[in-house]
Amino acid sequence: MSEFDKIYKPPVNLNVAGLERNSLPYPTEVGSVYFPPVKIEDLKSYNLSQSVSRYNEKVEYLQKQADIIMKEYDKVRKAIELAYLIDQAQYAFKPVPGNVYHLQKDHRGRLILNHSHITYLELVYKVTFKADGEWHIVNDNG
Repeated sequence: MSEFDKIYKPPVNLNVAGLERNSLPYPTEVGSVYFPPVKIEDLKSYNLSQSVSRYNEKVEYLQKQADIIMKEYDKVRKAIELAYLIDQAQYAFKPVPGNVYHLQKDHRGRLILNHSHITYLELVYKVTFKADGEWHIVNDNG
């Protein structure tokens, strides 16, 4: 045995230890592919910016969904308010689905539901009764 063999100890056989050299995150041999060291602060900054970017996209998506839900909520709230107004109104007929009615206010502030528009009463809403039992405001613009 030479003097070199006494001093030099061969590296551990990575295959024997159950590790493949291609799966390790660092070079295991002289002449392996060089990779520069990464500055941890740069890596943290990059990861943070990527995370914030993804979260901002999620926030924008949720904000759009919230806007849609709030618009739907406003429609339902207005429909409930209209149902209460019509419930408070005076009328002496059974509403027919599909017909247009005029919700008007007299000079004393009482609500009256009529088949036709009475000119001396203030028009509050032009409404229609649907077959599902709901009242809807009729849009005169189309």
